[in-house]
Amino acid sequence: MPLTRRTRIDRIELRIQHLDQRASQLLERERAAVDQVEAADRATATSAGRIQAMRARRRLRRRRTRLERLRNQRRELIHEQLRSIMFALQRESQQARDELDRELERLVPVQEHWERVREAFEDLEETIGRPAFASLADQWRGQLEIPEFPLAERGAYVKPFPEHALLF
Repeated sequence: MPLTRRTRIDRIELRIQHLDQRASQLLERERAAVDQVEAADRATATSAGRIQAMRARRRLRRRRTRLERLRNQRRELIHEQLRSIMFALQRESQQARDELDRELERLVPVQEHWERVREAFEDLEETIGRPAFASLADQWRGQLEIPEFPLAERGAYVKPFPEHALLF
């Protein structure tokens, strides 16, 4: 595999993958801790004797504490990483919008030329419809049309980043 420098998007995608892996690992540990809490709870209910019951309750508290710590750890990881990734994506989307604006500005002369050609086709179509051309240019009627400029911006284009995404 050739050594190439990762782009910012590559790094963001890698962070997303790492977040997924880490959150999944924490979830598995959390599920195991739930099983341990349930087992300790059953052991507490069936423990005979005062010392054994005291140890079972202490074990149950430790396991519940561990479970809560794992839940908090996963919650904080997800919250912090998602927020960081969303900000990085917001920066990338802003840069992409800026680049698109610059590129569209470069296409303004092409668009103007396209519109002039389109107007010429419309003028020719209108001219062919006049009485002097009756039946002599019927074969061209309705076929002289050029579509809208393919990259025309109709108002402001939709931002590729949801407005409410950073409100968590």
